[in-house]
Amino acid sequence: MALLTKIIDTPIVRSAYQITPVDYTGAVVEFLGIVRNSENGEPIAAIDYEVFKEMAEHQLDLLARKYNARFGLHDLICIHRVGYIPAGEISLFIQISSSHRAEAFEAIQGFINELKETVPIWKHPVS
Repeated sequence: MALLTKIIDTPIVRSAYQITPVDYTGAVVEFLGIVRNSENGEPIAAIDYEVFKEMAEHQLDLLARKYNARFGLHDLICIHRVGYIPAGEISLFIQISSSHRAEAFEAIQGFINELKETVPIWKHPVS
């Protein structure tokens, strides 16, 4: 079992963080958060993500442990990119594996929602 959470300021390379399923893995669910070219109906070129890195890393780790315990996950990977991210690029990569798809889907949805509420990362649209 692996729990991996990271805050990075370079492009996310998905192949560097892929879960390797094992015999008891029944589902691997992946989420990519991609910077849109608009925010609140206005065109943007990028988002500049600001972070309190030490606290954000701590909160991500706590969140991963919480969701692992709640859903009995096999693996959870969460990579959040910060800094200036142009539209069309990945800002958030999450992969979760579990024995069953229902738990994997429920866990990833809840994890993302709680991440947005509790982890000190703020986005600033750039025109």
